[in-house]
Amino acid sequence: MSKEDVSELIDLITDNLSGALPLYRDLDAQVFANNAIPPYFSGIGKHLRHLLDMFSSVVNGVSVDCIDFTDRKRGGAIEHQQTVAYQYYRRVMESLNQLRTYDPTHKVRVVDDLGRGKTQIQSNLASVLAQAHSHAIHHYASIGYLLYIQNVDIPLVTFGYNPSTPIY
Repeated sequence: MSKEDVSELIDLITDNLSGALPLYRDLDAQVFANNAIPPYFSGIGKHLRHLLDMFSSVVNGVSVDCIDFTDRKRGGAIEHQQTVAYQYYRRVMESLNQLRTYDPTHKVRVVDDLGRGKTQIQSNLASVLAQAHSHAIHHYASIGYLLYIQNVDIPLVTFGYNPSTPIY
């Protein structure tokens, strides 16, 4: 893998993340902040904040070779106010470009809580970016459900799908 491969991966990630733009710009504010839908009671704003936190953790940790996925910014205006959430989205999108200079095999230690407290796993930048990207798609699927249940059109036909899924 080369630096060009990381750049291509960043392009794929930013293309995918841009699919959420209508949620920041066009979605009714009450729909964006609605945390009353069972079974998880986690609204669209919370899902978007969470998936952006994953990428923020990568950007913030790669320079010290430690990416901590437990470092999140739960609560606050990002989850309830679209303008604040959009600003966070823009910061994360811009910061992802910093990763283009890294070797995809750059070794990192990943900190995460897999159910029994924090654990550390050895990985590399490309693997962590692929994991965060898949995680974002998973949350887009949850957001798609939240939009559907509130009778709101999903922004893109492929929103919330793994890129290969619509082919089948």
